[in-house]
Amino acid sequence: MFTDIVGSTRLWAEHEHVMPDELARHDALVTRSIVDAGGAVFKHTGDGMAATFSEPDQALAAASAVQRAIGSEPWSVPGGVRVRVAIHSGAVHERDGDMFGPAVNRSARLLGCCPAGAVMVSEVTAALVGGALPTGLTLSALGRVQLRDLAQSELVYGLTGDHLAAVEPWELTGGAAPRPRGWLPPSEDNMVGRSDDLRAVVDGVTQHELITVVGIGGMGKTRVALAAARAAAANFADGVWWCDLAAATNDAAVPAIVLSGIAGRQGQGRTPLESVVDHLGGQRAMLILDNCEHVVDAVRELLAAVQGSCPDIKVLATSQEALGVRGERVIYLASMPTDDAIDLFTTRARELRPDLVLDAANIEAVREICVRLDGIPLAIELASARCRSMSPVEIAARLDDRFRLLRGGRTAIERHRTLEAAVSWSYSLLDSAEQSVFELLAVFPGGAMLDAVASVTGLDEFESVDVLDRLAARSLVVVSDTPIGTRYRQLETLRQFAEERLEANDRLVVARDAHLAWAVGLTRWMDESILSADESLSFRRCLAEIDNLRAAVDHAVRAGRTELALQLMSGIMLWAICRPIYEVLEWIDEGQLLAYANDPTGCTVIAQLAQLALLAGDTPRSERLITMVAAHERTNAAVARTLAQQMLWVHGNVQRATELLAEAPAATDVDEFLRRFYLMNTANAQATMEPGPTTMAAVRLVFDDGLRLAEERRASTSQISLAATLAILSFLHVDHGAFAEATACAAEAEAIALDLGALFLSDLASIGRGASLSRLQADNPEHRADAMRQLRECLIEEMTHRNHFLVGNLLGDDVPFALWSVGDHRTAILVRDVAARHYPTQRNPLPADVAAAVGDAVLADVRAEAAAVSLLAAATIAVDALEQATRSFDNHLPA
Repeated sequence: MFTDIVGSTRLWAEHEHVMPDELARHDALVTRSIVDAGGAVFKHTGDGMAATFSEPDQALAAASAVQRAIGSEPWSVPGGVRVRVAIHSGAVHERDGDMFGPAVNRSARLLGCCPAGAVMVSEVTAALVGGALPTGLTLSALGRVQLRDLAQSELVYGLTGDHLAAVEPWELTGGAAPRPRGWLPPSEDNMVGRSDDLRAVVDGVTQHELITVVGIGGMGKTRVALAAARAAAANFADGVWWCDLAAATNDAAVPAIVLSGIAGRQGQGRTPLESVVDHLGGQRAMLILDNCEHVVDAVRELLAAVQGSCPDIKVLATSQEALGVRGERVIYLASMPTDDAIDLFTTRARELRPDLVLDAANIEAVREICVRLDGIPLAIELASARCRSMSPVEIAARLDDRFRLLRGGRTAIERHRTLEAAVSWSYSLLDSAEQSVFELLAVFPGGAMLDAVASVTGLDEFESVDVLDRLAARSLVVVSDTPIGTRYRQLETLRQFAEERLEANDRLVVARDAHLAWAVGLTRWMDESILSADESLSFRRCLAEIDNLRAAVDHAVRAGRTELALQLMSGIMLWAICRPIYEVLEWIDEGQLLAYANDPTGCTVIAQLAQLALLAGDTPRSERLITMVAAHERTNAAVARTLAQQMLWVHGNVQRATELLAEAPAATDVDEFLRRFYLMNTANAQATMEPGPTTMAAVRLVFDDGLRLAEERRASTSQISLAATLAILSFLHVDHGAFAEATACAAEAEAIALDLGALFLSDLASIGRGASLSRLQADNPEHRADAMRQLRECLIEEMTHRNHFLVGNLLGDDVPFALWSVGDHRTAILVRDVAARHYPTQRNPLPADVAAAVGDAVLADVRAEAAAVSLLAAATIAVDALEQATRSFDNHLPA
């Protein structure tokens, strides 16, 4: 058994005059408890002890006695002395009165993850004790922790009862809470206090369909929600998904942000809200909606849809007001208790100033600060940040001038003003350059990189980084490392305060105009980067700035400057297609777009939006958009390309698609690359829809050009365009029977696209690999298991993404071809018929006379069944059939 005084270094630093007596009393109490239980102390470890026992229940009894004695002793130091205890069982080796061995080392490591006032017990000891626990004591499993320097994680237990502090999994230093599926943002720092609120939220999300954590800005709602999500994640088999609504500039943006947050995609003919419901249907998951207060109506609509169709989805929301929807349980975050607030202040202050001395005068000043700041975490953290350059006594002295509203009789509204006073106080300490940059950062809802800050502030980058560094030192800016560089962002409460300052000073419109100008410049660079070595960086930057780009477009449209919004969008449309970013379809209303159908930039953007809608499976919208600009097919490359795609996939007219591409204007290198790229796509369709020697001779010319195009892209180091070329080239290899080459092309394209996050290209490459394997296995049985497995994985991925266009492609060609070749004729016919109903222009890979193989009666029965089956239901049937085929081949059984 190991014991230790928690925070002894601080106690000695602050109370050196009394600590010798305190330590002597501690030693006597711990020694007596150990000896009375039948143990023996073999070592003093600074401010703790190590002891041995012959039986594990003796150690548990001693640990309980230690905590009872320490907890009831009237200590002289403020807050008293608190200890932690760890118990492990194993053989030890004695030498000169000391003990050595792995059991001793593991006990010491176990002590390191134990919170104050608790007793931690190893799995070995818990097993040895069994049910023979001392009266009044129980053991509760807390989860596994990774002990330092030990390879295997350890299942740990907490001893409870008899005045012992209960321990929750999230309190363990070693992190026993299970790692959740889904996505949660990384914790920026540890949470101090709020244990009761946290427990209430964790209990609530497992029992109620909606928990809303409510409090004024700065009360720590987000931090509590994040900790609760991590602690409760094990209860949700399908994951925990975090959606930050702070970047939503209007109600319409909410469904798109949530759809992105849950890794969903917009389905064919479905709105973003309907797609959210589609994606969550049938899942047992938790959805966290953070920062709802400015889009409450949209959140209510979303919750009504989710609750009506997804009974196993639990929602945890944070807001400054209750949402007022069915089944909501509200948990209000009140002020922190004074002791917790003091802990928060001192913890944050010491992170900035490890050498900070908290003597009696300073401790009393900290208590005054926390009480007068109403225990509001943000206000306390902002105050503690001033310890970088001021003492707590000096900070407390400034409160008379800045926080007069803290004096008693406060209402909820006044508490909000209290928070504003806290931020105003921090703001007032900035010089004029710092104030200006702090305010202007408010126009970046998605944070900003250094070039963006410099552009909007008018400072050069060196001046900007100097100011940002000073703001970061004052906790007014959060600095984050990303794969494309450092980003700077404000906490949302601070951003709102800065935005209000801009508005009060009549600078908000000017600042947003500067933000729009920066965004237009950025997207111009993105446009110019296509086919260059900067292509990958440009694509990643587009994804990182999507919140800012959405805000810039929104400001331009609201300001009546739609031409600038279209100019901005023109720079990102190719990246929006590669990702794809379907929310771009909602950025400008179709009615507003119509007014710019004759404008060169507007015409191009409308055509590209039509193509994005086609990829999303929204054929009606795609046709509406392209109809707006169809008259420009001979003068606008984007229009010609999109019309060609519609002719190919909607109408099945390969000849017209080829003519449009051959005649498409090529004013730029990008136009010429895309023309050649789409000709490859059309040639592949021609080879599958109209096979024959004449067709293959024409396809061969395009195929050879595709090989040259791939080498050009490789030489230019433009990764996105290389991945796109290789993905289509893999299909052309399949058309020529070069299956090894097809697989290699698809694998390379998929690896590049996945690394960059170009999900549509990675999906396309994955299907190319599946097409190769499905053809290869027809004459090579040794490849059949791999082919079935790859097609099944592709199909599941596209179903998960709700990508009806690619699901339809798989079910219309490769999947029925593969299933037919292994003898599953019935499923092959069914899924092919369903796909043909949705995408009638695809070639039929099945034999011309299927009735000869299955019989007229069976064929009629299958087609009648197919008439009532949806696309996704057919995909599910195909997944099961492919799994059965894979299992059969893996087990060397007949299919």
